[in-house]
Amino acid sequence: MCAPSFRAARLRPAVALLALASLSCSRTAREDGGSSLASPGRHFGESVQVTPSVARRLRAIIEGGPARDDAAFMKVGDSLTVNCNSLCCFAAASGQPVDLDGREALAQTIAHFDRPLTPGGESSWDRSSEAASLGVWSGWPLAPSDDGRAAPLLREIDAIDPRFAVVMLGTNDLAGTSLEHWVGPKGLRAYATNLTAIVDALTARGVIPLLTYIPPVYAEEARRRFTPAFNAIVRGVAVAARVPTIDCYSEMAELGPSSISPDGVHPAYDTRSACILTPEGLRFGFNVRNLRTLETLHAVRVALFEDQVSVPEAPEIEGAATASAPLVIASLPFAVALAGEGPNTSSPLRDYRACGGQDGADGAEWILRLHLDSAAPLRVIAVPPRGECEAGGGPGVRCDGSRDVSVALFAGNLEASSCLAAHSTLLERRVPAGDYFVVVDTYRGAKGPEYVVLTVDRCLADDPRCAGE
Repeated sequence: MCAPSFRAARLRPAVALLALASLSCSRTAREDGGSSLASPGRHFGESVQVTPSVARRLRAIIEGGPARDDAAFMKVGDSLTVNCNSLCCFAAASGQPVDLDGREALAQTIAHFDRPLTPGGESSWDRSSEAASLGVWSGWPLAPSDDGRAAPLLREIDAIDPRFAVVMLGTNDLAGTSLEHWVGPKGLRAYATNLTAIVDALTARGVIPLLTYIPPVYAEEARRRFTPAFNAIVRGVAVAARVPTIDCYSEMAELGPSSISPDGVHPAYDTRSACILTPEGLRFGFNVRNLRTLETLHAVRVALFEDQVSVPEAPEIEGAATASAPLVIASLPFAVALAGEGPNTSSPLRDYRACGGQDGADGAEWILRLHLDSAAPLRVIAVPPRGECEAGGGPGVRCDGSRDVSVALFAGNLEASSCLAAHSTLLERRVPAGDYFVVVDTYRGAKGPEYVVLTVDRCLADDPRCAGE
């Protein structure tokens, strides 16, 4: 069982690390046992776990908001959430069999949330949420309704007064619009902006978000290969907000297309029940999602209400984000939220035109170091929480001219001639074994972002976007 993982780094002079993910599951031990990145394994779905520091953050959300129903959670999502194979079978009223396959402690969490939210009504498990609808994208939950009513997310909070929110959005961001528009920087920035707004809206109201990774999308190859990039945004937003994630991507990706229905988008399910959580049942995507969601709800419940936290903190990240002491990217996937003035406001690094970026990046700057024992297809994403692309809309907008954040990749040293690539949002390329520097820079002339989410990960091996050197 791979529980949800997180760690927070201590604040250092001149650089604040809002949160840092230690993103390796116990099922994916690194073969070399060290800090290099030699081993293969699962790279794209590892979760943000409930550690002592995360539990403290979740308690702070509760203390900072109004009283809520601790035995209620709301659902936020699209058709993958509306489909009642998602969680409904845990409701006793559904009459569907539940087989926990020996995980008997989880039965307490099923019972905790299995009570009517209104007299004689549905429980959290089987409620039809006003914040979930067919075909919607990540901007929908906070969009006012056409009839003048409040946004769907706010209506659902008012309706059931939940303490928690299970959020899964993004499949339609990937699959509902032009490839050029969404499978690229513009899509990543829009998704990060929308997901951050949802998290902010929930936490401001004392509702704890549990962010769910998007399952594999097999309907189109470009979307299948880019799903890990969207999940990197989920991970990064969760790390910045210090809230847990639910990983149903990793296992579905390992199972392959058989875990997904013939449409290539919606998970498949065991016809006996999507709550059959035996090895046989967990060959189906909805069954996997239900188990991982239940486990995360259980981890949060016992941490908050029984003071039981079983996941220890990971070691503190090394480095100070300076050229002489860069932050160390010890393993992949990696996610960090960088805030504050940055330690390198007078750095000579500001002109990235020779490697595809822009000039004038004279604001706050952070430097990170990555060592690779073997060649790897890398994807590096840097997004501010509310960063829009440059003016202009529609297909083909690549965010080349956005002047809030810059991210660059250097090979071996920080000399200008060693810069391999730079962009406002997204770097994708295959690199040989060796030492690399990732530089996140900002622009002093524009209003600087309150923080920057940086993620570094491997692309899928067959992704042509990351094949070039």
